Amino acid sequence: MKFKILLISILTLGILVVAGNYRWENRESDEVFSYKYDKWAEQLWAEFTPEIGTNDIIDIPLVYGDKLTTKGLEPYLMKMGVSGEIVKLWVHRTRLSDAYTGLLIANIAIIILSCLIVKRK
Repeated sequence: MKFKILLISILTLGILVVAGNYRWENRESDEVFSYKYDKWAEQLWAEFTPEIGTNDIIDIPLVYGDKLTTKGLEPYLMKMGVSGEIVKLWVHRTRLSDAYTGLLIANIAIIILSCLIVKRK
């Protein structure tokens, strides 16, 4: 019985790792914006890097259109902020990420506990 739990947990961990690698699809990019598609949430996101050499990367959900420019960034963020769309998209993405992380942690904990129980007997 303990071996079945361990085997199922290892198999589930493998499925979770594959699903995690499947989540993001990188799209074209330019000097300032890198575009990626979240397959789980079915959302297009733009990674905005303000200056070369900085580590400040901002993820922006794209609802209205599929490209951004540096001139159109501020009006776009103002429109999204006023409508509340940006918050809904961030919450949805964060919930999916948190659920995935929770499943990974729980699965790893079950694997460790199963190994300890099998080793003990």
